[in-house]
Amino acid sequence: MSEQIVNENKRSRKKTIIMLVSIVLAVAVAVAGTLAYLFTQTDDVVNEFTPAEVTCKVDETFENNIKSDVSIKNTSNIDAFIRVAVVTNWIDTHVAPEITGDTSMLSIEKDHFVYGEDINVTVTGKGRNWVGIYEPGKTGCIRWVYIAKDATENQTVTVNIREQQTGGGSTDSNKDIPVGTYCIIVLNDDTDHPEADKIGIVDGYTEAGIHAYTTIHVYNTEITHGDEIYGKTEPILDTDYTMDMNLGEDWTLAADGYYYYKYKVAPGASTSVLINECKIAPTATVPEGYTLSVNIIPSAIQSSPDSVVTATWGAANSKVNISASDGVLTVTNK
Repeated sequence: MSEQIVNENKRSRKKTIIMLVSIVLAVAVAVAGTLAYLFTQTDDVVNEFTPAEVTCKVDETFENNIKSDVSIKNTSNIDAFIRVAVVTNWIDTHVAPEITGDTSMLSIEKDHFVYGEDINVTVTGKGRNWVGIYEPGKTGCIRWVYIAKDATENQTVTVNIREQQTGGGSTDSNKDIPVGTYCIIVLNDDTDHPEADKIGIVDGYTEAGIHAYTTIHVYNTEITHGDEIYGKTEPILDTDYTMDMNLGEDWTLAADGYYYYKYKVAPGASTSVLINECKIAPTATVPEGYTLSVNIIPSAIQSSPDSVVTATWGAANSKVNISASDGVLTVTNK
């Protein structure tokens, strides 16, 4: 074979190799481009999950003013630890006072007020009708205000009778009405200084010019948990009420005032009974216009991981140490 033919064959093989390499590179580039395209166009993966809901509620029986069989149900969708606060107080049961006379002319939301509290009275009238507050047994109002001076049509207004003019015609610098019992009376302009001790005391009493009246009371202090309530302290255990607790090994009363349940509670399950029975005591002296209220206030927290209860209930607690292990809650006083 001639040298020329050999050289031509070599050149031909080189061209073939170069062409094959070019094809491979082209394919590689095409594949890489396709991969890149597929990667950039693939949607983000969405992780779908149901978050934990830690809730609970009180299960109890309440009949004939007796609270019994009190336990706490885990209404969440995970295991939970549970604690309970028990708060007793006197609940205001005062109602709007009865109005004597024309009930369309006078209304007031309640029959008792704390010393210094606004005494809002709603009155309707025309002409020279006015409203005054009187001290029983005395003649002359201690506060008064016109409600529809010279008006020809009925007008309805709400006034704070505590801030109105005194019987002398000037605004009293000492606006606080003293503790006591009072009559609020709607009158016309021709009626002045009725004998307030007759109002609401003598059945069938009517005096010309008096449209409507009612009786209110002013007491000496505001209701505050732990302080005096209209002269009486908060409910006292075994004096005002009795409470039969069922602590045993399941419940711990800690120094922070909470009752802690020892074990984790499964979803839909309940703690053991915390209170067997709670009722008002025969020796109770209930403040007038009040009733005893026993409030069961539960709270729940997920039981896993163990660090959650320590960080949430324990870290900021200055009175108790709280930890958990294997579904068991440990609470010790500091």
